[in-house]
Amino acid sequence: ETKAHLSVAGEDAILMEDAAGLDIAGIGEASVTLVAQTSFDGGEYDKIGRELKKRAGDTKVENTLCPWMSKAREAAAEIAARTRLMVVIGGRESANTAMLAARCRAAGAEVFFVEAADEIDAGLFKDAEEIGVTAGASTPNEEIARALERLR
Repeated sequence: ETKAHLSVAGEDAILMEDAAGLDIAGIGEASVTLVAQTSFDGGEYDKIGRELKKRAGDTKVENTLCPWMSKAREAAAEIAARTRLMVVIGGRESANTAMLAARCRAAGAEVFFVEAADEIDAGLFKDAEEIGVTAGASTPNEEIARALERLR
């Protein structure tokens, strides 16, 4: 998704992960349009937008964030805070799954990040009273079902 944004934006595009990247971007008085990967953190996106408006000439902030991903991260964090133990299922290269795992860790949970059910060592969870489970947007439903069964 990010590669597609960059290919359309052209050689003047700047890729950054957080507002700190603005310090080195050298934006000046250029006209700027801000877009993000749909799974990007909404709070950080707003922060980048505010900083751009302070530093750049004409700034347009496009809301390219996926509302479902924001809700999924919030729900995962709530479960993580309650259970303190989370299994996050999804691709290791998936940005949205990585963000789910990060949110769960930030909520104070121990996180087990797996791509597939067969990576789950059920013995690690034998004494757990509750285990939270979340999955990335592109994780197949069948893989989630297999992981849940293995945990049971």
